[in-house]
Amino acid sequence: MDIEKEHLQSSAEFIKTRLQNLKTERPHFSIRNECLKLRKVSPTLVSLMLQGKRKVSLDRVDELSILLKLSPSEKQAFKNLVESEMPISRNPQKKSTVEKTLLKEIKKRNEVSDSILTNFLNIYVKDAFQIKELQEHPELIYKKLAFLADEKSIRKSIHFLLREGYLRKTLDNKIVLDQPLSVKEPKEAHLLVRRFHKKALKLAAVGLDLVPTDKRIANTFIVPLDQTTYFELQDMIRSFADQLKEFCETRALQGENLYQLTLNLTPTGDLK
Repeated sequence: MDIEKEHLQSSAEFIKTRLQNLKTERPHFSIRNECLKLRKVSPTLVSLMLQGKRKVSLDRVDELSILLKLSPSEKQAFKNLVESEMPISRNPQKKSTVEKTLLKEIKKRNEVSDSILTNFLNIYVKDAFQIKELQEHPELIYKKLAFLADEKSIRKSIHFLLREGYLRKTLDNKIVLDQPLSVKEPKEAHLLVRRFHKKALKLAAVGLDLVPTDKRIANTFIVPLDQTTYFELQDMIRSFADQLKEFCETRALQGENLYQLTLNLTPTGDLK
């Protein structure tokens, strides 16, 4: 599908048209099933985008391109369309110049920016600023993340997130989530993800000792599995993870405290 030839007015319109084509070309195509493989895109989010209730953001272009089965050239055209919808200037006469400058700056930042995963703490700090109280009183973050790191480490993470565009300061000096720029993940990204999971499990262990039982949940099941039941359980976990993804996109947009929920399925010894 050629975006240029279709003369589509918005990225949402493009997504809608592309999904209609996929459902026609592939009778078994399912948005829900395709989203099981994605982290930042859920069926609920897609629905909200199509209704115009959520904007298509640059940080979701990669996964939306996977969902829409776009070729490299189509993906680039889709990204350009999303970029063109970003708020640039209220003055139409300045828009063209400002747009060129912004796109040039984005390209420059993409080439030099580091992955958010280079420090596991960045994820927690970024998501903590979804809490309205923290946006107005950033100094409270040291208490909210007390189980994770000291003040110096948290300050360093905040500076990184502000510099790389994940957070921004408003005119009234609040710190809020911003449109994150897409970055080039390092070759060892899978190792950084593994390290993040290890830190998450460590936090869970700390919570068992320091958090009262009425403010946390811990469940561990020991279960024998064969190849068939293992895949059945894996599907159950993925389905639950998909529900969590929808919950995060629609219900857990703000809150009073930051929580961590970890799903982990691990064998107790060597596998045959």
